[in-house]
Amino acid sequence: MLKSLFGSGYTGDILIFLLINGKGYPSLIAKRLDAPLTPVQNALQKMEKQELVTSHYEGKNRLYTLNISHPLFYEIEALIKKSFSFLPSSEKKKFFAPHIKETKTGIDPSSILSEVWRKLQSTQTVLYHTHDKQGKGRVTLQKESAYALIFEEEGSWGEGFTFRNMFRWTVHPHQGLLGLEHLRFGKHHPVFLFHLVPVAKNLLESIDAHITQEETYYGYLENKSRGIKLHYRTISPHKNEALSYYYV
Repeated sequence: MLKSLFGSGYTGDILIFLLINGKGYPSLIAKRLDAPLTPVQNALQKMEKQELVTSHYEGKNRLYTLNISHPLFYEIEALIKKSFSFLPSSEKKKFFAPHIKETKTGIDPSSILSEVWRKLQSTQTVLYHTHDKQGKGRVTLQKESAYALIFEEEGSWGEGFTFRNMFRWTVHPHQGLLGLEHLRFGKHHPVFLFHLVPVAKNLLESIDAHITQEETYYGYLENKSRGIKLHYRTISPHKNEALSYYYV
């Protein structure tokens, strides 16, 4: 869809990347898209001249973002979301770039999963964060089995606003997986979000971008020195949501 408007090349993929990640510098974008650096740089420069993107420096890195001041920004944004929804699941994951440094040496998946599972079982509080609000709540644990744990979360954000969430975590030690489901429709009607696998000493990523009807879910989990931090994204033609849950 985007190629028919912007032509061949990397323009469409770059627009999707910037929509999902908010910002990016050329070498990171090229790496995630598995593309040569020079064509990506050329495409970004061309889009900046067309006022589709803007750029600024953070340190030595030139960062690009979508130009929210463009008079047709919301129409362009809707088109990018729709184009993303048409992609197969196997292609969607490449656009998500965790905003942390990865260290992929010395990985022991079994011990990483064991430590994360231990922290999940001792969780008491959650700090909730989106792009425009923050909150805090308590977590009530329900152990369904040795491999399944339900989080019942209840708290508040802002002034006078409350939130309630229910998730099911499932560990699969033999497969090296950690599963996450949202129980918005109850325990017997879970909404599967994704499976996470260890990819670095303190990082788990979802195996694939999971699609539920038009919504796509992707996530990653940081194993912090104190607690764990879950990040997950929901992308659809009508939604572009980034959520973070810091469990302690």
